[in-house]
Amino acid sequence: MLFMGLLAGCMVLILGMFVSMVRMDIGHERRQFIVGKSGIFSFVGVAGYLLLETVVTIVCAQRMEVDPFVILTSMAVMFTLALAWNKYK
Repeated sequence: MLFMGLLAGCMVLILGMFVSMVRMDIGHERRQFIVGKSGIFSFVGVAGYLLLETVVTIVCAQRMEVDPFVILTSMAVMFTLALAWNKYK
């Protein structure tokens, strides 16, 4: 039951991230700035993680094992936190 709640929460965060990015064009400039800045923060975080994972994979000469759902969920969490922080500021 706890796992299903966690999975549903992750899905809500992911869908919220996509809806927020789609609605970025609607509204005024401040909302566009906040959503854009949050999107950049989450992209840089995920790109940094993938770069680090690639370097570790090359150094250790092992197969790269990256779960797309975990990356998407972490990106949605970073986006949500950055969105809340930027709205607060």
